[in-house]
Amino acid sequence: MITHPDKDLSHKIKWLTQFLPMWGDLAHQNVACAKTCKLILSNAGYASGDRVDIATYDAVKNLIRKPTWQQGMDLIHANFNKDMPFIIGVNRGKVNEGNSNPATMHFVIMIGRKYDALKEHYVYRFADVGTHHEDYGMSEQNTLELSPNGLIKGGTAYMPTMKGLYTITEVRAVS
Repeated sequence: MITHPDKDLSHKIKWLTQFLPMWGDLAHQNVACAKTCKLILSNAGYASGDRVDIATYDAVKNLIRKPTWQQGMDLIHANFNKDMPFIIGVNRGKVNEGNSNPATMHFVIMIGRKYDALKEHYVYRFADVGTHHEDYGMSEQNTLELSPNGLIKGGTAYMPTMKGLYTITEVRAVS
């Protein structure tokens, strides 16, 4: 049942790639997704705040929902209800010991929410900084939705054969 209206916040940001010379050489650019997302929000007049982890790894490295999953989902809708794009962390099928949540591998900006009446859940759209091409980064194919295991999963336009590649692991507040 729909409880939140559809939102398209794509017009509120100007997309950038993480592969900017300002971040240094290619090795530094490859890990500049969080910095790029923060820059995009800052350029649009927003700031990223506290995070809520919604997924992590269990003892055998399977992604699972955290007890704070509902708090994170509430934060997603609160950010949309304030008409503010916001950063989410996603997993890409690997373990990353460098982030606070080791399940987080990449960062993107959530820019849309639409209720799918047939599936009876929301489909979320995101801007992906992990490509050199704006048409891929801002594609309407960059979507995430509830999967049968209760995680929010989807894919990105620049890797169309990997539909379940991304899983939301964390949500950031925005101001």
